[in-house]
Amino acid sequence: MKTRIFLIAVLFAVTTAFYPAAPAASSVKSGTALKKKVWKNYCGNISAGCNGNIEVKIASDLSTAYLLGLTVNGVPLSFSTVSISPVAGSPGVFAVNVNYTCNGVLTNYTGGAYTAVCP
Repeated sequence: MKTRIFLIAVLFAVTTAFYPAAPAASSVKSGTALKKKVWKNYCGNISAGCNGNIEVKIASDLSTAYLLGLTVNGVPLSFSTVSISPVAGSPGVFAVNVNYTCNGVLTNYTGGAYTAVCP
């Protein structure tokens, strides 16, 4: 019986010696806090017209962006996003490629969107 207990203890010590140490709780918390993204809504205009200025609303964390809406005088336009990305080094400026319908005509806009954080 003593031999079995001794063999189990040796086997346990040998197998657990190679497990990596668990990280401290404080380092886990600080690591997840660093990865948390801050998303904001940006509002502005694009240099295209459709019976008025086309206003854009973009959600972004300044590394990724999503086009939330296009409106003219508060009236939403039908659109499909081809691509959108933040311009590096220029907070609030986005490179936009979007197809939208204005007066029944499908139009493509490729250019910049100059925005500020929505009120």
